[in-house]
Amino acid sequence: MDTREIVTLPIAPIHKTRLISAGYKFVGDFTDVDVEQLSRGTGLNHSECEHLLNFITESKTFVPKSRLGSEIFEKEESDGRIMTFSEKLDEALGGGMQRGIVTEICGLPGVGKTQLCMQLACVVQMPEVFGGVEGEAVYIETDGGLVLERLTDIVAATVKHCRHIASRDSDPDIQNIVSSMAVDKMLAGIHVYSCHDNSQLLGTVELLPEFLKENRKIKVVIIDSVAFHFRHDFDDMSLRTRVLTNLAQTLIRISKTFDVAVVVTNQMTTRVHQGADKGSHIVPCLGESWGHACTCRVILQHENGSRRMWLYKSSSQPQSYTPFQITKEGIRDVAACEPQELMNQDYRDNTETDSSVDNPSKRQRLV
Repeated sequence: MDTREIVTLPIAPIHKTRLISAGYKFVGDFTDVDVEQLSRGTGLNHSECEHLLNFITESKTFVPKSRLGSEIFEKEESDGRIMTFSEKLDEALGGGMQRGIVTEICGLPGVGKTQLCMQLACVVQMPEVFGGVEGEAVYIETDGGLVLERLTDIVAATVKHCRHIASRDSDPDIQNIVSSMAVDKMLAGIHVYSCHDNSQLLGTVELLPEFLKENRKIKVVIIDSVAFHFRHDFDDMSLRTRVLTNLAQTLIRISKTFDVAVVVTNQMTTRVHQGADKGSHIVPCLGESWGHACTCRVILQHENGSRRMWLYKSSSQPQSYTPFQITKEGIRDVAACEPQELMNQDYRDNTETDSSVDNPSKRQRLV
């Protein structure tokens, strides 16, 4: 690595110019160079020189490692995906929310983005015997959409469902597992951060790796929503783009390093066309550069009084449309009934108790 040229290093252009002008053209030229000597030669302050020397020292010891495609495939197959509790949604996503990638959930207000996030934060804690991954969740909320009463409803329905399944099995191990499930215990497995401006959001994400190192049970990181502060807090659009790019890179690195599913919600905006194609249509916020950063993009939509998920972008699954509904118990498959009856079953008007326990086919069928 001593023969690597300085111009190939990811450092600021002005630092590259100063280093090359001072005669430092290769990584090997920094052998036995101290901060004072580098500062005199380049005119940079001691802090900048110390940072450069540390970075270049790390570059000298870096050895790229390759992995076999078969190893990557086996790891993805063995890593449990996080269910949504809707069998159709899970099928469209290839088994649920994938770990190790960033998934973006877009949609208009009230379509169910936060409901799906709360469902994931709950289901990620389910025991493996019921199809879960026995993890915990980090929930970063920016717009106050996380309602504890609603979250408690979803958690209680999940506990009740697992007990319903266990009641049909006499295995003592399963009985012991389900007896340890409780609403307060599952609520304690959701670590909530409230961020009231973009600085708090960026700071929380930057410090997240340290928290994940100490809490290895975290399997999903949720940001609801990533666009809330960035839509209004920036006048300089080029600065906003750079900040968002750094945020996306940090989230991708977190998902890969800690093998967690990173799920972010995004709002929608109107894009106006000029010229021959004059008109407008609804698109996700934050621009195309942000959209390219996410591995998977899901768009939730209202259509004819019902809801559907549009899997718009995925590295492994084809585009698809999947209907779903929101009940008092959370995200569920659409029941076989008339559209008007579906609307009455929607969470906003649902006053019945856990009716889908008596008809498990309305829920995710767990193994």
